Amino acid sequence: MIKSILKGSLVAALGTVIFSAEALAFDLQTLSKSLGSAQLTTGHFVQERELTGFPKPMRTEGVYFLDLKKGIVWETLKPFANTMIFSEKGIKSVNKHGAQVISAQDIPYLKTVNALMLSLFSAQTERLDKDFDIHLKGSSVHWTMTLVPKKTSALATVFKTMEITGAASPESIKMVNQQNETTRLQLSKQEKLNQWPDRLEPL
Repeated sequence: MIKSILKGSLVAALGTVIFSAEALAFDLQTLSKSLGSAQLTTGHFVQERELTGFPKPMRTEGVYFLDLKKGIVWETLKPFANTMIFSEKGIKSVNKHGAQVISAQDIPYLKTVNALMLSLFSAQTERLDKDFDIHLKGSSVHWTMTLVPKKTSALATVFKTMEITGAASPESIKMVNQQNETTRLQLSKQEKLNQWPDRLEPL
């Protein structure tokens, strides 16, 4: 009986040591390296935006496609079909009425938005650190990264906070702007891509 108790205690103690070692080894560099290994990915998204003056959140859902070197595509399926292609060149919107292109030269901050989204998905510390104070907690099993815009950053006039949670990949992104409006992104069914889908315009 005593041997069983001691054995159980040793196993529990060993588990605690292993977990603690993992937590100590887990940092922003480790997370960035892990997430950055998947250059091409896709997944399902649900976005809810709580806007001032609207009694219910505005909900959209669909599929996203991510190329860490180029940009991201949001292919909305509900409540209506619309495709938004973000890249360094600008934004291209495609729906049943046709296509519209907004050049990054016309709206300079588009490059910042695109870079920010890519950085959030890959936890690229060197990019995020320029504009945010970064707080990371947890382990590779479940982590939370909180971003607070630096006073010197232009993004401080737009955002109050951002919070990203995940495991092997980001699972949710929460953004609160300076008007206390909240945008939540839930990500699921994520997987790596071998090549970019032919049906989408190249980034």
